[in-house]
Amino acid sequence: MAVFLAASSARPSSWGADGGPLLPASLVQPLHVYVGIINNTCWNNDVNCREGEGLDDPRAAVFGGVAQLLQSRGHTVELADAADRPADLAIVPWFWPRPAGVGTVLVYENGFIRGSVTVDPSGLLGDSYYISTLNREVQSYDEASCSTLVTSLRNSDSSKRPQPMSTSDLLPTTILGRYIFVPTQKADDLSVTRYSNATMAQLIDSAIAFGKAYQLPVVFKVHPALEASEGEEQRSLILRLASAHGYPVGDHTFLSRADIHYLMAGARFTVTINGGTMFDNFVTQTPVLSIGRSLFAETDAVVYDWDLQHGLGSMLRMGEWNEERRRRQRQVVCWTHANSLNAAQPAEENLVVLQRHLSRVAPQLRL
Repeated sequence: MAVFLAASSARPSSWGADGGPLLPASLVQPLHVYVGIINNTCWNNDVNCREGEGLDDPRAAVFGGVAQLLQSRGHTVELADAADRPADLAIVPWFWPRPAGVGTVLVYENGFIRGSVTVDPSGLLGDSYYISTLNREVQSYDEASCSTLVTSLRNSDSSKRPQPMSTSDLLPTTILGRYIFVPTQKADDLSVTRYSNATMAQLIDSAIAFGKAYQLPVVFKVHPALEASEGEEQRSLILRLASAHGYPVGDHTFLSRADIHYLMAGARFTVTINGGTMFDNFVTQTPVLSIGRSLFAETDAVVYDWDLQHGLGSMLRMGEWNEERRRRQRQVVCWTHANSLNAAQPAEENLVVLQRHLSRVAPQLRL
């Protein structure tokens, strides 16, 4: 399925208040752009949209507005559910194969902040364009501004998948500050199968065994967006493994539905494969071990270790999560916020961000 938005003679003259890298539309060479759509998502009200489907998906809101704006600037825009035709630029889901006959490709996925979309000129996670440079790039951000942003995100409950909690969700006070926190991921997701040396089941098993060996409680939060059957499978697996290790749920191992910021703030450290929950660690400025490749793997905002056992040992031996690491986490939050698209911001601002990513690999292409 493909829908073309033909070029328009309407050309707005100004593009965002920040003086971003967008040329006046009259100076832009028209491009053929296609945006890869996920066909179970409502992209706009007149393109293959079924009422009520995907209305809360930021990708739909963001790229619906961007497509219309590109069209108004003289570009030909095609919304397609398959990357099977030539174009100057393709903006496609990160898990799609690289389109043939396309000069330049940007990939996208749901972002780390509620309502946001991540864009990358190369890939996501271990394939990101920014992995080797991010730790250096983020250090240019102003400390006062970053601290203000982080506080705002924390206070506004910005987590992508927030969950309300009540007093019944509070953990025993005796384990606060002592436990290992493990937020789970979808077991067969590409982020796990392609970018990690450990499976989700191995992480669960090792965390319980490590906790028992060092008498540290272990708290699990099953990914709240899992299908009901997979979520139940993970909970059952945790119960079985905790029992098998003699570290039963309710005594030393815990299953929690509490707010993720609360759980991270009370933990000795968090361990994840490479889940987007790392961003919540950055917002809460708390210690986190990642055992799978991700955008953040080479930054001081995380401890990255491909070897799960070695990584757990490193976290145990680590002293205080120092101010330099907390500062880097704040800076990564600022960089991510500035370089993400967002359904809450005008299409002009989203186009500025897209151009910023595009200019890294194809500065001759102007949106």
